[in-house]
Amino acid sequence: MKELELAIDEVRLELCAGADLVIISRSPQETFELAHRIGRDLTAPHVFLLQGDLGAGKTVFAKGLICGLGLTDPNDVTSPTFTLINQYEVRFRVYHVDLYRLEGMREIQTLELEEVFGEEAVTVIEWAQKLPPSLVSEATEVRIEDLGGDSRRIRLHLRRIRTDDGGKGSQSREGTI
Repeated sequence: MKELELAIDEVRLELCAGADLVIISRSPQETFELAHRIGRDLTAPHVFLLQGDLGAGKTVFAKGLICGLGLTDPNDVTSPTFTLINQYEVRFRVYHVDLYRLEGMREIQTLELEEVFGEEAVTVIEWAQKLPPSLVSEATEVRIEDLGGDSRRIRLHLRRIRTDDGGKGSQSREGTI
């Protein structure tokens, strides 16, 4: 897979079909600004699958994205660790989901995410590695890697699941946002 390393101000949603976008963020503010830029240009429906270790910046990314969609105060975006899903009404309806505390598919199924994915909404899922890949047909994977200090490597990749194999959900990676 081709990789493009970009500065935050160079990131555009329509860039680079067939390539991963890699951005080095030097601070939480830069991570916020990256996501804010993406949110400003975003159309619904769209799903973001956020992955990274505890403290990597998943919630900071979610705050930036939701503010880019029209929320004015980033302090109004809180991690839904205990509520599991927070909903925001901005330019589009936004569902902010946190799977951190959930163990196993049975608990994830109680969230009824299939209904959420069927809406004209933006869905942001923290700890998305707990989600079965076949549950979402198309999503932007956001992998945040701690490089030490406040620096992070943020990799954006559009993931599509083909279902032309009789519904078995074979995975196809076909582009980047």
